[in-house]
Amino acid sequence: MTGPLLITPEIFVPRIGDVLVEKGVITQAQLEQGAQQQNRLREQGQTVPFGQVLLSMGLISRKTLEEAVTEQIFQLHAALREANDQLRQANEQLEQRVQQRTYELEQALAKLSELNRLKANFIANISHELRTPLTHFKGYLDLLTNDDLGPTNDEQKQALGVMNRSSERLE
Repeated sequence: MTGPLLITPEIFVPRIGDVLVEKGVITQAQLEQGAQQQNRLREQGQTVPFGQVLLSMGLISRKTLEEAVTEQIFQLHAALREANDQLRQANEQLEQRVQQRTYELEQALAKLSELNRLKANFIANISHELRTPLTHFKGYLDLLTNDDLGPTNDEQKQALGVMNRSSERLE
């Protein structure tokens, strides 16, 4: 059974051994010895941070461990701040793009509304322009059909019937 996890600054630096090797504080062989010791402790049910293992083995001093951990925390903090700044910039750019796109869509909507208004006016004008002569045409067609302008023969009556149906369809 493992005990409660101790929150130490070292927890925030998961690769402290690699950092110590890079800085020349310990060798690769000492890093591997420390890893083996940590594994043995885990097998015994103990959870010990790697820096503490190196400290207990006498490979580093408390001051060296604290300096390495502190340096790594500062680097992580700087990286987090940089990532946060990049995220803020990306959000600002996205917001600008959204505003630009919104403006473009509003302009397109206004143009479509204007085109729709023009179409409605065009249709109204065309309808008016067609109805006026159609009304005259139907009036004279009625006069011819009712023989008000003189008698019509059967063929003429048949042609007038076709014209009457067509004018009703146009209307």
